Amino acid sequence: MPYQDAAKFEVIAGRVERDGLMGRRFVCSLPRRTLTTVLIAAAIEQSGWTPATLVDVLTDGARGMRSLVTSVVPRVAPKILDWFHLGMKLHAVKGQSTHGSTSLANAHC
Repeated sequence: MPYQDAAKFEVIAGRVERDGLMGRRFVCSLPRRTLTTVLIAAAIEQSGWTPATLVDVLTDGARGMRSLVTSVVPRVAPKILDWFHLGMKLHAVKGQSTHGSTSLANAHC
């Protein structure tokens, strides 16, 4: 099947923790964002969320999960820097710059 004909879908996975204790995990690949929002709202509510609760969202840098959570709860903490994924991105940039400088050095020879 050619790539252009392949169906595209998004998979969202997460885990709800409360006070450092493991909570409910969820995963979905629902075609409508409203259904995904309902699932996330249920997971958060089952963990004991109240309107006064401040929610932290830790993601891999993609905006999807954070925007889904902010559509469900009114109080979301400022973004948390994800050092693992930041390090991976910096490593990729370093590799590109090293490769680029080697190519330039060879071009001047």
